[in-house]
Amino acid sequence: MHNNQNYIKPTIFSTIFLSCLITHLISFPVKAETSNLVSCGIDEQESPSELSRRIELKQFGIALKIPANFRAIARTDGSVSLVDNGTFKAIECVAKNPNAIGHGYDYEIEIYKSSENFLYSNVHNKLPGKDNVFIVWKTTSLNYTDDNYEHEIKLRIKTSKGLIEIERTSADVKFIGKLSEFDDFLQLLLDVVRDVEVL
Repeated sequence: MHNNQNYIKPTIFSTIFLSCLITHLISFPVKAETSNLVSCGIDEQESPSELSRRIELKQFGIALKIPANFRAIARTDGSVSLVDNGTFKAIECVAKNPNAIGHGYDYEIEIYKSSENFLYSNVHNKLPGKDNVFIVWKTTSLNYTDDNYEHEIKLRIKTSKGLIEIERTSADVKFIGKLSEFDDFLQLLLDVVRDVEVL
């Protein structure tokens, strides 16, 4: 009987020790992964600055005035994106940390060669004071009863490099609303693209 008690004590201690060790080993990797996660959020997104600066995009044959706190990013598809400094930092963070969390962003201005062959396709009007810059406004009716439309609004520029388009893209690529809201949506684009000059 005395021998039996001695045998039970080491078994109990071994069981407790192994249980603690297994619990520690199971929880340890989770803690390690959590501490290594990188967040590339857009908390620092900046509104367009009042100050402007001029950039030339010779590949498109244009020059633009954009907010001083915006940057131009060349894309692999040949397009160029204009983003605020905070969004640029988030994009840079994702490039360095591909598995980062929270790397969405509100919007960007995209500049690219148009797929249109006809200059006046869906052209709404000329941009005031600019002979070669046109406002493209494509609408798709969603509901005939309350005058709701899906809007696609961008600028189209006739240049020596062909037709170039400038568009404000976001998670909601197209604006949905009433026709009276068209001017506000266009203004969001013009807040960043302040002046367009054909080179």
